[in-house]
Amino acid sequence: MEHNSWATLSTQLANATEKVGASAVAVLSSDGTFLSSALAWRDGGIFVTTAHSLKKASNLAVLLPDGRRASATLKGKVRGFDLAVLHVDESLPLPAFGDPGLARPGNLMLVTGRSLDTGVNATIGAISAVSGPWQTWTGGNMPRFIRLDVALFAGVDGGAVVDSSGAVIGIATSALSRIAGVVIPKETVDAAIDSVLAGKGGEPAFLGVGLHEIEYDGRPTPIVLSVDPKGAAAASAAIFVGDLITSLDGKPITGIRGLWSILNDPAIVGRPVEVGLIRGGEPAKAQVTLSVRSHE
Repeated sequence: MEHNSWATLSTQLANATEKVGASAVAVLSSDGTFLSSALAWRDGGIFVTTAHSLKKASNLAVLLPDGRRASATLKGKVRGFDLAVLHVDESLPLPAFGDPGLARPGNLMLVTGRSLDTGVNATIGAISAVSGPWQTWTGGNMPRFIRLDVALFAGVDGGAVVDSSGAVIGIATSALSRIAGVVIPKETVDAAIDSVLAGKGGEPAFLGVGLHEIEYDGRPTPIVLSVDPKGAAAASAAIFVGDLITSLDGKPITGIRGLWSILNDPAIVGRPVEVGLIRGGEPAKAQVTLSVRSHE
């Protein structure tokens, strides 16, 4: 009999979807509205989904693969990475995990999830772009950029991104790019879970300034263009439009990305820190106490 590679590929895709689907649940609000997919990520009922899909939902539940419903508790959100960590009162088998660092443009990927009405969902496409570290518009520093050429339907946003070996390399989200869906890579998910379970929240510190980058003294330097009245800069009344930010907490700043890398350290939240400034061509200092941004 002639070998049918199409049929073989089709079967492999279906098998991978079924296998990862055994670890996927549909997330529901208290009134039964379907919100997103979530994936079992660690033992003990720890699941992850996208933060944007939960909005202000409370009293969550999940639809399990066998059709039962189980209660779920929101442990925390890390909006910089569009991640939410849930504890579900049922444990599911964990999927196999892969290395997102091996992703290359052109690789085929499955994105699988679970919806309320149709059960396991799957969509397939290619990785359209890969690059190095990047900062999300919500303030998170990702270790790698992986863009998907994949349709993210309602039952798939928040689902698992699965490579050709059937291993999960991350979570799919449509909320971090205006162009296409992207992958929240495995190492970022792991770090977010660690932060949430340790009670650190995982949110970046909120200085509350609008910035632009200019060249000063031979290096890229953030200049303050606006001050948010709800931020630490306004609360201290010591950082003003036109200030250049040269250091934070004793660490020199190189560009906006360098500032964000410090603000993303949970250890900086909740304590006073010194901001080094250039104001009117002269060195200045400001003392601020950093908190996380209010999303009310």
